[in-house]
Amino acid sequence: MNPLCIEHKNYVQSLLKNMNTHFFEYSFGALFLFRQKYQISIDTGRFPCIFGVTGDDKRFLMPLFSIDESSIHILLDKCNDIDFVFPLSEKIAYRFSRYFSRVYYNEGDSDYIYLRTTFECYPTRALKRKRNLLKQAKRSFISSTSINEESLPDVLRVLDLWQNKTLYNSSKTDYIPCVEAVNYFFNLGLVGRIYYIGDNPIGFFIGEHFNDTTFISHFAKGLTACKGIYVYMFNDMALKMKSYKFLNFAQDLGLTGLRKSKESFSPICVNKKYRGVL
Repeated sequence: MNPLCIEHKNYVQSLLKNMNTHFFEYSFGALFLFRQKYQISIDTGRFPCIFGVTGDDKRFLMPLFSIDESSIHILLDKCNDIDFVFPLSEKIAYRFSRYFSRVYYNEGDSDYIYLRTTFECYPTRALKRKRNLLKQAKRSFISSTSINEESLPDVLRVLDLWQNKTLYNSSKTDYIPCVEAVNYFFNLGLVGRIYYIGDNPIGFFIGEHFNDTTFISHFAKGLTACKGIYVYMFNDMALKMKSYKFLNFAQDLGLTGLRKSKESFSPICVNKKYRGVL
């Protein structure tokens, strides 16, 4: 078992392609960028697995192979000093529940999934306030460009300003993983856009292709001095990512403010990730 590193990228991605799951954790970018926060390591043996520690300090094992009647016993044999197997779909969790002492999910782990078209025009009555904020933001003369090597320092500038304004210290937010996304932007094949008013950067998003239907937004940071900046960025994301049906905005990290914000954009579903306790 070794700490996850960038050299594992091709190996892990080849395994993830065979996994029939939409969970955020089954993106190499997600595993790598959050490797320090969640102490991610990898076993590259015959039945490869990811090991880590959740935000609530529980040790987990994430298999990089399909769980079935023939592999469940191999999986359990790997679970020494592990609190639970994670993340499991509801179907898998209850199909193999007899092997676990308990099966449950933590709301803070769940992924927020949206129809991309929701952000194109914020169509429902529940999103009326978002429509109004979008109109206001459009009057701010915002410009944008794809993130490139020249604009990466501006991304960090926005990130630092955002962190200084937040109520949480950097160990509680995704500040450090986001710095990693800047440092490994090209190695990981990430994409994103940065937003300006005049010469001043005011926001950005960074994400990656997950599969043919889904784009993962790893990070979105905006300076709220520009009213409606998040509504504007998500609208622009939806318009630029037209080849995708869904946008995955990942989990809320158990932070109440982030949860309320993600809920306010009307997700089509919240993907629950089950824990199989040993």
